[in-house]
Amino acid sequence: MKKLPMLHQFTCDGVEMIVGTTLSLYIRGITAGANAFQKGGGGNFLCMPNNPIYATTEDAPNNDRAKLRATGLFGNLFPPFQPLYDSREDITCAVCRAPRRSTVLMVPGRNLCPTEAWTLEYQGYLAAPRITLERAEFICVDNSPEGYPGTAGHRPGHSELHPVESECEGLPCEPYVANHELTCAVCTI
Repeated sequence: MKKLPMLHQFTCDGVEMIVGTTLSLYIRGITAGANAFQKGGGGNFLCMPNNPIYATTEDAPNNDRAKLRATGLFGNLFPPFQPLYDSREDITCAVCRAPRRSTVLMVPGRNLCPTEAWTLEYQGYLAAPRITLERAEFICVDNSPEGYPGTAGHRPGHSELHPVESECEGLPCEPYVANHELTCAVCTI
């Protein structure tokens, strides 16, 4: 993440929430990550722009190269993710800038900022690949994720995000509750 003078850039998942805020839209695109069933590739999720620019390319497929796939939300029976799970649409994304705010904090396990001095940019649910897949980062998915136009339908092996729930075998059972999906917030100051 590159710091900009008097601005900070961060990924915000709910693209439409930018309207009526002080955020500037930097990139709008589709969320992408490594193939869910392959061992190599990156361990993070990217916001790929709608207008990529290529330089030198080789048209033939090459099995030695990392592959990038669109990311879908999974979590049937989990109401916030259900619409995109049912339609099998991939997730839109945006990279935003927050004027005059130099610090971004993703707060896992809470859907509020630490104090009133912070600005809540969005709140949602903690998400990551399911436990049987390769590890990747935990990200905060907006409460109302949007599908990327034209991506409906099942595509095996694309990158996956599932809700994250707490377990008492690593986190203390008080205050955490076993099998409850964890909220999150993205805050700036």
